[in-house]
Amino acid sequence: MSWRIFNNQDILSAQGLIWKRLLRGAYSPLSVGVSFSEVSQDSCKAWFGTSRPGAGSTERYSRNEVVLETPKKLWINPDVVAASEIGNVCSGLKPWVSLALFLIREKFKEDSTWRPYLDVLPESTNSTIFCAGQKKSLLNFKVLVQYNLNMSNAELAVDYGFIEAKTDRNMYTLTLQISESDPFFSDKLDIAETNGLREIADFDIVLGNPLPPTLLPYLRLVALGGTNVFLLESIFRNTIWGHLELPVSRANEELICRVVRDACKSALSGYHTTIEEDEKLKRKELNPRLEIAVGIRAEEKKVLQQIDEIFKQRQSELDELEYYQERRLKDLGLVGEQGEIIFWESKLENEHLNNVGKYRAFKSVPLPFTYYDTDADKDD
Repeated sequence: MSWRIFNNQDILSAQGLIWKRLLRGAYSPLSVGVSFSEVSQDSCKAWFGTSRPGAGSTERYSRNEVVLETPKKLWINPDVVAASEIGNVCSGLKPWVSLALFLIREKFKEDSTWRPYLDVLPESTNSTIFCAGQKKSLLNFKVLVQYNLNMSNAELAVDYGFIEAKTDRNMYTLTLQISESDPFFSDKLDIAETNGLREIADFDIVLGNPLPPTLLPYLRLVALGGTNVFLLESIFRNTIWGHLELPVSRANEELICRVVRDACKSALSGYHTTIEEDEKLKRKELNPRLEIAVGIRAEEKKVLQQIDEIFKQRQSELDELEYYQERRLKDLGLVGEQGEIIFWESKLENEHLNNVGKYRAFKSVPLPFTYYDTDADKDD
């Protein structure tokens, strides 16, 4: 890990910076300090000093040049945690959670290898996020923190302990899977992976937003069976996803609607309250944790109801949808203006059939026995 000079702001913000103590093999920890002078647009002077009086040097550095570099062996990262005494306990946790637990444990170990670093960590900071009440009102500037835009309120609650009122944070994750018992598992998995999906696929459904564009094709692929499996043949491998983006057959479309609606009803039945009851609770004075829980579950139910309504509407339109067979017949010109299927024979075919009786080709084939004309024998 290295630190480079990028611009004036980087240099100015580093004034008075005291670098953390570094471990140098078996040597004693060394406290390193850095200060800057003669700052210009393209370069600056950097002074490096130690805790020993008179120990220091001054160098000039150009823009983008490495100033200090920390060896990888001195990094504290998830790999270090995994190799530590609490590695098994931290398995599966968020990286920042495992790092926090590691630092807490090491802080209380007198013989910790990381003691020189831990000793210089501040007990508190002047960050505005620690200001409360009247102190915050004295600040004449606003601090904005942007959290992961793709995180749901449920994930925000777990990772940061709060939720947002923004509707795009209200989502429900629909998890689909290609069953290994499916006789066409390999073909379906190959098609899914070719189009950026896997055996198990998660789809985030956001309240008030359309369904993810790959959800319906994946559903149709998972449900593909019966007379529709011809689409899994290798000849269709490069075009099948385009076919799956549109209804394949009535049976296939009806199946995915029924399965999704049943899943939504099952998920909704798992909640012990209704949306109306949750809304009443939200108007009461609740403790922070309960308020977060009620907020999350109320919005998840709304998303589930939204998904159910989408597929309920689709069920009602099954007879009006155009399926693969109809699209193919249209491509071949075998569907009339009113949608009727045309059975026809071309003029050339008719002429050919009429000429069959006039022009016939024969070939003499010897029979495997002797043929006698009885009438001729009588004349003889």
